[in-house]
Amino acid sequence: MSSKSHLWVFCILFSLLVLLTLCFTYFISPYQIFFRERIQQYSDSKHEVVYFLAEDFNPEIIQFGDSRVGYTDTDYLSRLTQKDVFNFSLPSSSIEEIEYLIHHLDEFPDVQQIFIGLSFYPFLSSFSPPGNLSYYHKLFYEENLHYKDFIRRYFSIESVKKSAKLLRSVMEGNDYTHNKYNADGSKSYDDSISDERFRNKWNWTLGSYRKTYRPGSVMNTGRLKQFQQIVEECQAKNFELYTYISPIHIELFQIIQENGLEDTYNEWLQEIKQICPNVMTFNSFTSEKKNFIDPSHLKVELSQQIFTELLHQSPLPLKDLAMTNQGNTE
Repeated sequence: MSSKSHLWVFCILFSLLVLLTLCFTYFISPYQIFFRERIQQYSDSKHEVVYFLAEDFNPEIIQFGDSRVGYTDTDYLSRLTQKDVFNFSLPSSSIEEIEYLIHHLDEFPDVQQIFIGLSFYPFLSSFSPPGNLSYYHKLFYEENLHYKDFIRRYFSIESVKKSAKLLRSVMEGNDYTHNKYNADGSKSYDDSISDERFRNKWNWTLGSYRKTYRPGSVMNTGRLKQFQQIVEECQAKNFELYTYISPIHIELFQIIQENGLEDTYNEWLQEIKQICPNVMTFNSFTSEKKNFIDPSHLKVELSQQIFTELLHQSPLPLKDLAMTNQGNTE
């Protein structure tokens, strides 16, 4: 066979491979650019199932924020308000994502109240959501596809691997959406772990945040403007907005101090208070390890105090509202 024939065979096989890859990833649509409801429920990523869940739930109250909001007691908030509450928290959620989601809340006509748990790290210049999470939501809601986006999502090895994993879940009947998350978007967490596992998880989290709170990081003013837009849009849509700083353990705040970011943190906190004067902070339980799953996540039952204080607007003790060495919110 001549070299020209070999070239033709190669071109044909390569074209077939590209076509099969495109057909496979288009059918599975792992990033849900083309929505596949019967497949989406088998995804193991909350970034890809949460909107699917929310549509079925049609809430009156929505919680936004990162995984720290994911560890709050959504059922308690629902009982406290006598309203249907949906937990729209997303791991490592960015302000950009929350802005996109609130912008599209017209699709949920019964929403009356918004609860947002804020964290310091998404406002840092060094923060970028893992896995292009903000990018995913921009495509999902804006449907603004560029040819480079299409190629990246349907011809990459990552996309093929994700499609294969999703197809396997479908074939095995692993309904992650309904097995992993409750109907209200919340997730049940088992706090009963061994002391050794608790210590390992604690130390791993501290090590991870030493990289997150990178020395020399500055505040991203663009994200502050996005938060301002969130507040203004909630006002324009007549949503009751409740905001709070998600508590972290004192050891995590000490990393902020050690990495030279305490002044940046204080500046961020003041900016947040200027944008949203009613934002609340909670420090009374941040010095006790027993109150935390890890340094970044408060135990679910303690979030009940957060919701009670937010809704009743009762003043906290002075130590809770101040930046003290007894404990700090992030």
